Amino acid sequence: MSLAVFSAIALPPPFLLLFELIATSVIIGLTPSNSWARQAILPVLLSCTYLIVQSSSQYMRPRWASLLGGFSFTLVLQYIDLALLSHWNYEDRGPPIQNTFRPEAAGTPSLQPLWERFAFGWNAMWSFRHVNSPHEVKNVPPFSTNDPNYVPSKRRFVLQQSAAALGCYIMLDLLGARKPPANSAEIFNPDLIPMISRIGEVSAAELKLRALTIAGFGLTFYCVIQGFQSLAAGFAVGSGLSDAANWRPAFGSLSESYSLKNFWGKVWHQLLRRPLTSVSSSLVHGLLCIPQKSLLGGTLTLILSFALSGALHTAAGVASGMSLAELGVFRFFCTQALGVIIEQAAIAAVSRSRGKELRGAKPPIPMKMLGYAWVAVFMAWSGPAWIYPQAARAPAKGATSFLPFSILGLFNSHR
Repeated sequence: MSLAVFSAIALPPPFLLLFELIATSVIIGLTPSNSWARQAILPVLLSCTYLIVQSSSQYMRPRWASLLGGFSFTLVLQYIDLALLSHWNYEDRGPPIQNTFRPEAAGTPSLQPLWERFAFGWNAMWSFRHVNSPHEVKNVPPFSTNDPNYVPSKRRFVLQQSAAALGCYIMLDLLGARKPPANSAEIFNPDLIPMISRIGEVSAAELKLRALTIAGFGLTFYCVIQGFQSLAAGFAVGSGLSDAANWRPAFGSLSESYSLKNFWGKVWHQLLRRPLTSVSSSLVHGLLCIPQKSLLGGTLTLILSFALSGALHTAAGVASGMSLAELGVFRFFCTQALGVIIEQAAIAAVSRSRGKELRGAKPPIPMKMLGYAWVAVFMAWSGPAWIYPQAARAPAKGATSFLPFSILGLFNSHR
């Protein structure tokens, strides 16, 4: 069936996304790990993602369309990892257990309550970090750095998450209430993205604008992600569907951001870490047959992981109504990979020159200060490639907010 025909009978994007979730949950929960259905459904999932990305902006405000398109792309990566690469299945409650004989694996799965099997697949598709399992991703923050084993009580956790969700909502409300500058097209002109080539023209005012814009952009995304996490966590734990231990913090400590590697690997959320690195690692080590733990293999996996993240965020941008020609987000994420490679090469060179005892150790305070400055400068240089094309557009009414309604607007209307 061609995409043109598929488009003509397509459901609205939210229903397509729900279909993706249900279909992938059914496949993972109800089929054996070697089932042909796992490969067969992939083109259908890709078609759903394509339609969501292409049509979401016609059904909803750009911010929501962006979230829908990006999440749809994420689900495809998650499915590829769990169903096709790691072969998750209900019988093993995860990837196949080595040296375990299961005669039913080659045929029809053993009869189990269908709802239980579906629930396993559903939970697997939503478990991006696999917290407190043998498959937990690296660098999931603890509740307390002083006591890594600490878990808050149910009551305390629900109150904390409710407060965090409300705080994020209010902050997004404040950020969305700001009127875009009248000269947005001028001050966020894509011609201003390059900085090194016009270093003599860059003013202090422009540097300040770059820094504030990037900080505001980062704060917005932090509030969106943390808000969703806190809302889901508070509901799941408060209703008894999950334990607080399974909802460790989404973000690490900002004090760790003295290197780009730390910022992306420890400070920023790790929700996409496994889907991105699993697919990238499979391409590098499985398809290209590059040895694992080799410098070349690690470097290519890093580059491909950031490139996949760039593709995911590009899909989100297209879903919001922007064209590929306008978007610079793919360039931004590929630049982050370059920055990490340069940074780690410099750290390795310094470590070799100063002795083995420095390798893996926490850097002294002067080096941390230098690291913070490096990360800030690198983000000020690279960030506008992602942000400026979006900021330069004249937004439609309501397009600047992620929120369904404004608490501040409601308050002001009754004053």
